[in-house]
Amino acid sequence: MENNLVKLLVAFVIAAAMLAAEHALASRCRSILWGGLIPILTTVGTIVLFGFGPIPANLSNLFPFLVLNIILWEMWFNAIDRRKKTVPDEKK
Repeated sequence: MENNLVKLLVAFVIAAAMLAAEHALASRCRSILWGGLIPILTTVGTIVLFGFGPIPANLSNLFPFLVLNIILWEMWFNAIDRRKKTVPDEKK
């Protein structure tokens, strides 16, 4: 039981670090494509882990990865929308 709690705590710390990095890249970089780097890598990593890696693809293993991927993609899309509203279009 204690081993599972340690794994869960480590997973939350890693997810929080990824979310913070995603927020920093998506909101502070001049190019909005930098913010998409972490969601793309997370999605590719999830596919590799479940397709070719040691983790079996059942619902209890897949659910945390899906939640993290959805949150990261949503944060990136929200950052793109905010940037479009705050930064004037330079092509006009």
